[in-house]
Amino acid sequence: MAGKRVLLEKVNFIWSRLDFMQKVTARNIFRYKKRFFMTVIGIGGCTALLLTGFGIRDSINIIVDKQFNEIFKYQMVTTFKSDASSKDIKELSATINNDKDIKESIMLNQSSVDVTKGKVKKSAFLVVTGDKEKFKDFIVLRSRATGDKIPLTDDGVVVTEKLANMLGVRSGDYINLNTGDGREAKAKVIGIAENYLQHYIYMSSSLYEKLFDKKIASNEILSKIADSSSTKEDELSQRILKSPAVMTVNFISSVKKTFQDVVNNLLSVVLVLIVSAGTLAFVVLYNLTNINITERIRELATMKVLGFYDDEVSMYVMRENFILTVIGILLGFVMGIFLHRYLMTTVEVEILMFGRNIEPMSFLYSALITIGFSILVSIVVHFQLKKVDMVQSLKSPEID
Repeated sequence: MAGKRVLLEKVNFIWSRLDFMQKVTARNIFRYKKRFFMTVIGIGGCTALLLTGFGIRDSINIIVDKQFNEIFKYQMVTTFKSDASSKDIKELSATINNDKDIKESIMLNQSSVDVTKGKVKKSAFLVVTGDKEKFKDFIVLRSRATGDKIPLTDDGVVVTEKLANMLGVRSGDYINLNTGDGREAKAKVIGIAENYLQHYIYMSSSLYEKLFDKKIASNEILSKIADSSSTKEDELSQRILKSPAVMTVNFISSVKKTFQDVVNNLLSVVLVLIVSAGTLAFVVLYNLTNINITERIRELATMKVLGFYDDEVSMYVMRENFILTVIGILLGFVMGIFLHRYLMTTVEVEILMFGRNIEPMSFLYSALITIGFSILVSIVVHFQLKKVDMVQSLKSPEID
C-alpha cells in the first residue's frame, strides 16, 4: 500500500513527541480504516454487552436492599378486621406498644384506589397517615435522582416513581383518585418518590378528609421489631393474633425472601449473558487479529528478514490491538449505558421498577474482562507469528 499521511501527523506537538515505532503504529491504525472500525465496533459491542450484563445485575440486586431496608424501615404489618371494634383496636394498639420485642409502631390507613391522568388509568395503594413526622421513621420518601427527602404535607400527595412515569405526571400536576366507594377527588402531586415494588400514593389524613369529605380510620399498624429471626417472629405473631381485632400479621422478612428468590433466578440469566458476551469478545478479537495478520503477512515476514525478533514482531501487532481495544472499550461504555437503560425500561413488569444506575465496579469488570481476552488472544497469536515462514510469505502475493 502506498504511504499516506494520517491526520495525527498534522498535530505536530503530539507527532513530534512519538518515537519511530509509535509513529508506525499510529499510521497503521489509521491507514487501515476498515479494520479500525471493524475492531473498535466489534470490541465496543462486546464491552457493551458485558456492561449491560453487569448493569442488569446491579439494577436487580439493589431492589431488595433499597426497597426493604432504605425505603421501608419497618419489619411487621398488622392489619385489622373490617368489623373490628374501636375498643379491640385500642387494646391491640396497647398490646403492640407494650410488647418488649417491638421498638415502635405507627397506625395508618392503606387501601386500593384507581388513579387517572387523562386517558391513563392505573391501580395503586393509597397510604394515609395522621402523624406526618413519625411517618418519616417508617417510610422514607425521597427522590431517586438526588436523594433529597420529600416532605409529606397537607398541600398534595407524593406519588411513587414508576406510577408517575406510567401516568406521565410530574410535580405540580394533578391526578384523579377514585376510592371505589363512589368518592372521587383531584389531588396535586407535590413529589415523586423512589420506589421499586408496587405503586403507592402517600397522603396526610388532613388532606384526605379535605378532598373526600370523610373521616378516615386506621386499618393497619406498621412496627419496627428488635429481632427478625424466624423464631422471634413466630412468637410475636402468635401473641398478636390472639387479639380479636387482628386479621393478619405479615413480616417484611418473608416478603424479602420471596422476592430475593425471584432476583436470584434473574441473576442466573444475567450470568449467561455475561459469559456469552465474554466469549464473543474472544471470538471477535481472535478473528479480527487473524485477518490483520493474514492481510499483512508479507510486511511481518519482511520485518523478520530485517532482523526483528519474534517478541518485537508480536509487539508490533499487539500494540495496535491494545490501542484499538482501549478505544473499543470506551465506545462500549457509551453503548452499554444506553443499552442498559433501554433494557431496564423495556423488560420491567408494571408493578416493578429496576434500578437505573450501573456501579463503577461494573465498568471496571467489563474493561478487565475485555482486556483479559485481548491478552489471551495476544498470547495465542504470538505463537502463530513465531511460525511465519519468511521465504514462503515473501513469495505470496500481497493482499491489498
